[in-house]
Amino acid sequence: MALLLIGITVVVSLLFLAFLALAIIRKESNARDDVRLPMQDGARVLTTITDVQIGQDWKVGEQWERSVWDGSLVKQKTWQTFYDVTAVWVDAKTKQSYCFRSKVWSDDVAKKPTTGQTVVFIADIRYPHHSAMDVQSFS
Repeated sequence: MALLLIGITVVVSLLFLAFLALAIIRKESNARDDVRLPMQDGARVLTTITDVQIGQDWKVGEQWERSVWDGSLVKQKTWQTFYDVTAVWVDAKTKQSYCFRSKVWSDDVAKKPTTGQTVVFIADIRYPHHSAMDVQSFS
């Protein structure tokens, strides 16, 4: 009877450790997907804005500060307005159209992006979701 309990305990412990390891791997994988990868075939392309949505979110800053909750060091965050910009670019050679989307913080641009405006996107054509709008193209 004691041997059976030990066996059950070992099996349950191994299952728990496997579940914990899978959860950690999944969390690391999701965190890695959120990080922008360097663009392998990055190109500056002129795009036309097709849609602009306004939203608000936490902007993570460059400076560190102490958390008021536990005293640990955390990146400084501020609640800010952003523009969710969607733009289209058509490759003149292949006639393939690409849709780019980027979050632009309101304090990074002098004026609000508007539909029909031409802006520069730095884009990886092989992976269009790895694109970012060049905020200096608004100036």
